[in-house]
Amino acid sequence: MVLKHYGSHWSPNAKHVAMVLLEEKGPFQAIEVNMIDQEHKTEAYYAEKLPFGQDDDGLVLILRAICRYICKKYENQGANLMPTDLQTFAMFEFKRNMQL
Repeated sequence: MVLKHYGSHWSPNAKHVAMVLLEEKGPFQAIEVNMIDQEHKTEAYYAEKLPFGQDDDGLVLILRAICRYICKKYENQGANLMPTDLQTFAMFEFKRNMQL
């Protein structure tokens, strides 16, 4: 199953996820969500798609978790955006948690 990425070209968070997918060379299907008609605020949307979409492994709901999930899932292909050196990884985690 290819990742289904639900989002809008207006959404900065959807753009972040798409950039990580492209960098990691993860196959995905972009599915446009109509934010003008507030499709993203319907009960059906929340039940099925919030906010990421579907993968064989289920749903991931928070932007940073989505991006980390993609990095881990496709760590052996693409750009490998997460550091592998222990000290660099520790600094990466520190800065990520501090939102720097």
